[in-house]
Amino acid sequence: MRGKPGASEETREELLDAGLRVLLRDGLPPGFNVKITDVVKEANRTTGAAYQIWKSQQDYRLELAVHVARSVSYADPTVLVGELEAALANETDIFGVVNTVGRAYFEHLVSRPEFYLALHFWATADNLPAEVRSAVEEGYREIQSSFEAFFALVLAYFRVEIVAPHTLETLTTIASVSTEGMALRYRFAATDAEREQLVGLYVGMLTSQLQAITDATSES
Repeated sequence: MRGKPGASEETREELLDAGLRVLLRDGLPPGFNVKITDVVKEANRTTGAAYQIWKSQQDYRLELAVHVARSVSYADPTVLVGELEAALANETDIFGVVNTVGRAYFEHLVSRPEFYLALHFWATADNLPAEVRSAVEEGYREIQSSFEAFFALVLAYFRVEIVAPHTLETLTTIASVSTEGMALRYRFAATDAEREQLVGLYVGMLTSQLQAITDATSES
């Protein structure tokens, strides 16, 4: 990191966490121009405390970007696990499970400011400094792994096989791309009816792609 040597780690973490809270509350400013004055106010610290750690606002922003990329979770994984357990207890086929869990998980995601903050970083990763990009890529791999684990469990539970040349990675990629694209459309939907339509389209895409690349049937 670019902070000054010997700086208080406790103060550093407080100010980085405060910067994250400011972003989640107020949204991303143009050019990621987070102001130190807003951050120290949120943390109940002085501007001097920040400049004892960072030489400039730009140095703070760089470290904040890495902190955000490493701290912001795409979703609460316990939500996915809980919804899956409930669906397996109540649904009789794989399409019902994917429909039920997909709907609940999507609605959870789009309710989280953290999710949209993560999307911003993924969308701009190629233009970020190397250390920020590395943190972003690490976070994205974790998300891919969670989708992979979900589908592997569901496929095994219903004894469904993926049809060659497709793989579990194919299904995971379809799910993540569908989630991210539809979530952006959802954010700009003007009415509840539009949002509900988008949720329906999302789960429909998941189930239709599942049917297209596996040997699953409505009896699976």
